Amino acid sequence: MIKDHISRSITKSNYRVVLARASNVAQLIGVEQHKLEGLPLAHFADGILSALLLATQLKGVGVVSVEFDSDGAFDNYRCDATPLGLVRAMIPSSTFEKILKWNPQNTPLIGKGNLYISKKIEGAHQPFHSVIELISQDFTKNISNYLVKSEQINGVIALCTIVDGNKIISCDGFMIEEMPDTKKEGRDQMFEQLSKIKSPVDIFQNSPDDATVLKNILGAIDTIHMKDFEVAFFCPCTRERFLDSLSGLPRNEIENIETNNSNIITECDFCKKSYSFTQKEIFINKDSKN
Repeated sequence: MIKDHISRSITKSNYRVVLARASNVAQLIGVEQHKLEGLPLAHFADGILSALLLATQLKGVGVVSVEFDSDGAFDNYRCDATPLGLVRAMIPSSTFEKILKWNPQNTPLIGKGNLYISKKIEGAHQPFHSVIELISQDFTKNISNYLVKSEQINGVIALCTIVDGNKIISCDGFMIEEMPDTKKEGRDQMFEQLSKIKSPVDIFQNSPDDATVLKNILGAIDTIHMKDFEVAFFCPCTRERFLDSLSGLPRNEIENIETNNSNIITECDFCKKSYSFTQKEIFINKDSKN
């Protein structure tokens, strides 16, 4: 399996090209942390790809969040990614239980709902938020629709995850964006080349290197390699953060939390790490902040 990374290039005809290779991190987050398999795992992994690709648009330090809700069994999802390839993703435990009970013959996995994209840039006065209706169970179609309607970008995105049960065979994708001042001849050449791609998944068959992938996508269109970033899981949760969050609850709510052996157990929705606290510890922390 190829090493997880993001590769950024530009073409001489003024297009921005980004490759995302995330098979290992998708296996870690989707399978080891969230115990998914099959189609739910594929959707989960495509969400990771979309967040990683969109995060490369940020001009500066920041985070892109890709979220959706739906009336299907897969009713809630969130993935956060940074331009440097750090990523985390989650579904709530309630969503996992619905997925386990899902019958594909009765209802769609992802039903009607909305896609939410937010971009938080360090130093910006206000984050960017976009809400757009889900148009498909295919993540590529939903993200493409977002790029056209919310960002009005002329380009293409492809999310190409292949799973076998609880195994990520490959989790790769690409995004091509037209930059300002692109000439008509360059646009025509790119359109003609992309129209030859019948199945984006085939581009990544047998995990080829990036040079081969770019050749499969762009043909004779020349590229200039800019930079690569390693893709890795990162969750900023800490015991102190959870303690501060619990300490912010009213005293009567803290007293009424069900405990196991006098401990209050919390779990991070993203990394699934558990933290244990006593009520006394929470009250001491609460009083120290007042």
